[in-house]
Amino acid sequence: MIFSISLVSIPVTQLREHWEDTSDKVLSRRNQLEDLQAEHGRFEARRREAEAWLARMEAWAGRIEKEEGGGGKEQAVSEAL
Repeated sequence: MIFSISLVSIPVTQLREHWEDTSDKVLSRRNQLEDLQAEHGRFEARRREAEAWLARMEAWAGRIEKEEGGGGKEQAVSEAL
């Protein structure tokens, strides 16, 4: 069997275009995932910061409650905010 170069070049060209399109989509998705990972890191840092602040406020409110006999916890927390 003898193939004409023009008959083979059409599928090869289509494959090359498909490969380039797929490669572009993969790179785009990779960039998107890297951005999401960076955003997640920022979110986690802020979450840890908020948890640390909350723990400090709960400890502080507990000390205030002990000092005042339990009645001032809500007022002390609202004043802290």
